[in-house]
Amino acid sequence: MKRLKRDYYVGTKECREFNYDFKDDGGINLLMVSGGKDSSAMWLMAWESGLKNVLPINFDGGWEWPIARKAIIKLEKITGQKCLRLYPDRFFDESFRTKGWPRINCRWCTSTKRDTLQLVRNYIKERFRNRRVTEHIGIAWDERNRSGKGYISREKINLPLVKAKITERACLRICGRYGLNWDNYYMSFDRLLCWCCPLKNIGDWRELYISYPDLWEKIRMMDKIAPEGRKLIWANYSRDMLEERFEKEIKDKGKVFHQPGRRSKKRKKKKKRRRKNISEIKK
Repeated sequence: MKRLKRDYYVGTKECREFNYDFKDDGGINLLMVSGGKDSSAMWLMAWESGLKNVLPINFDGGWEWPIARKAIIKLEKITGQKCLRLYPDRFFDESFRTKGWPRINCRWCTSTKRDTLQLVRNYIKERFRNRRVTEHIGIAWDERNRSGKGYISREKINLPLVKAKITERACLRICGRYGLNWDNYYMSFDRLLCWCCPLKNIGDWRELYISYPDLWEKIRMMDKIAPEGRKLIWANYSRDMLEERFEKEIKDKGKVFHQPGRRSKKRKKKKKRRRKNISEIKK
């Protein structure tokens, strides 16, 4: 993968080229940013409030959308704060050849990200051992139920968007004020996950199949090289079954065959509100 200029590199075994210092006294604030709307809004809110000793941190395993990387570059220019970019020792494309597609019970990509972030946490806490280190995570008010799960419930974890009751729609408004619109990505997709994340919802899979045929062709190639037993599976659908389903929808004049038990109506209303919000931002 082509790396961006002025990037830092932090592997899962050692910290390299980490030469960051904090000018002000007091605690250190680590902002976990993905380049999506929620974490970007959190970063802008921290900058607007004058929060000191801020270090935005982004993990890139090689499967991120280019628009996420562009958003981070733009946020760096707006805030004047450089983002620490983390890369694993082995990019996901390389790991994929032996591990195959991630699944709910085997999310090796998430484990790689977690281990890399933990390395940086330990390094910063050791280097600045006399200062309080707080992590800020951009979870919107709409997803406040996630605040009690796993590491998010730990001490020294701050959820500024949840505390301020900032919704996903409000995050889009905040980012829109500074010209961030992700090339209208959120008009079609629900989440800014890795482009080939097998855990995305059916609507995002459908959009990827219809609007990005070049990426779907890459998914076919990935599925061919994936080890046996680690092929693409989504809700009991194989890749071939997903393609058949989408082709049937296209032939039936766009009729959507929703997965039984999924709250499709609620998602449809949510997407309609998001499109209305983006239209307001353009005006």
